[in-house]
Amino acid sequence: MSIQSLPVPPARPLGPARRAASVLPQRLGWAVAATVLIAVTVFEARQHGGGVSAAAVFGGIGPDLTFLLAIGAGPTPHGVLPRRVVRPYNLAHHPLPPGLLLVAGALLPGAPVAFVLALGWLAHITLDRALGYGPRAADGSFAR
Repeated sequence: MSIQSLPVPPARPLGPARRAASVLPQRLGWAVAATVLIAVTVFEARQHGGGVSAAAVFGGIGPDLTFLLAIGAGPTPHGVLPRRVVRPYNLAHHPLPPGLLLVAGALLPGAPVAFVLALGWLAHITLDRALGYGPRAADGSFAR
């Protein structure tokens, strides 16, 4: 009997315990990134002071302001966003927009507000990922 003739068992989906074990290293990585970004955001905001500190706070809470678009949308199951909110929510929680703003703020002289806003925004996104919140599926539920 050769190894090629042995029966191959069908693939089984990961159970909850194995799925959680495979997600833990990712979430720890996001937590480390969030911690670093929060520290850098606070440092930069204190360095520049004034309106730059307000930009850090807005960057930290701004992405979740997309939830305001759900006002008046009618009832949805717990944890599910109305469909009209999914695209703005996913865009506000994608790292590309704040990443581009971060580069622009770093390259343009005298643009610390944009730089610190982007740092706070990225800190928000990484903290959400560390806590298990990610992009939403088209129906408003969490994408898996």
